[in-house]
Amino acid sequence: MMNQDRIIIETYERKNELESMCYQWKDKLAKSHQDFCKAEDIPAIMQLLEQTSNWLYDEGQNANRGTYVDRINAVKEKIDPIQKRYENLERLSEEMNNFAGCLKHNFDYVNSLDQKYAHISPEDRQEVINLIERMRVWAANA
Repeated sequence: MMNQDRIIIETYERKNELESMCYQWKDKLAKSHQDFCKAEDIPAIMQLLEQTSNWLYDEGQNANRGTYVDRINAVKEKIDPIQKRYENLERLSEEMNNFAGCLKHNFDYVNSLDQKYAHISPEDRQEVINLIERMRVWAANA
């Protein structure tokens, strides 16, 4: 009996997962993730999401867990690469901010009047400042 209940619960969870995925990705492809997918691919993916949603409320209403999992995998095959590109850009943005912070930190060190940096010659300081400036320009244009 418990095994049967577990199967029913898992089936219901997969059905909800598929339904949520369809609604969320219709919205994402219309807004936040649109730029991370080829424009010519969006109609086909939207059609897949719409067909899957329609299937859920028709033939798929009483499908088994395996069928829902197969449908989830079919949708994920199309959306996972888009999500990965979106996440990569978010990480890149974060890393660029970290890089800018490191540049500022090093710029502050090279311009420090602290005695522990007094041994650095003005020429060496200028060389580091020039390098930091080149890196700032590169980061701004990246």
